[in-house]
Amino acid sequence: MQEQFKKDMPLTNYKGSAENYLTVFEQIKNRWGEEAARKYDPRRNCRTYSSWKNELGLRVKRGEHALKAVTFIPVEKVGEVTGCYKKAINLFFYKQLEKIIF
Repeated sequence: MQEQFKKDMPLTNYKGSAENYLTVFEQIKNRWGEEAARKYDPRRNCRTYSSWKNELGLRVKRGEHALKAVTFIPVEKVGEVTGCYKKAINLFFYKQLEKIIF
């Protein structure tokens, strides 16, 4: 699967949260080791379930557990951002994938 994560891979909507980066990095390190964690690129090889499936035609292997992260969703009223709320998100690393075969 690694060959699919080259520079021409479509980017995710990751905005650059250092806290989320470190949280997911540590989870990857704990599951697959230091070498896999060094390959972690939140813009290319760690996505939500639906992003892997709908955008790239890949699916998460049966029995795999998500990596946990948090995002903040802006709350808008009349076109103006008035605050935000915290939302847990589930991400999957490229090592958890397989091709969809029909």
